[in-house]
Amino acid sequence: MVKQAKSIFSLLCVLSTLTSLICVSSLCETRAQDKFPMGTYVGGNFTLTFNSDGGHSVSVNEKVVVKGTYTITKDQIAFTDKEGEYACTGTEAGRYKWKYDGKALTFNKLEDDCEGRINGLTGQPWEKKEK
Repeated sequence: MVKQAKSIFSLLCVLSTLTSLICVSSLCETRAQDKFPMGTYVGGNFTLTFNSDGGHSVSVNEKVVVKGTYTITKDQIAFTDKEGEYACTGTEAGRYKWKYDGKALTFNKLEDDCEGRINGLTGQPWEKKEK
């Protein structure tokens, strides 16, 4: 009986540890997403805006030319264009590694078939626009 109780206790400890690890992993994922600096950025004549609902837009001289969605996974971002004059619709999401230094946001291409998006995102640092 004592042996069986020890086995059950050991199993409960293992399950508790696994549950804790899963929770910590989920929190780390959420914190990585929380670190992404949403807001509006300027690069040349372009303005790139990230909304808290997962939507993004690109404007040229205040005219919106791309609307789409983005998803964050740790230090990576995936862009999916939905509409607009410069949108890459009908292509796979473009994946980039992002980095923010407190003032500017930069992107390095991981996978993307859209030359316009590649050139636009990686061509310069994106300066955070002050309100």
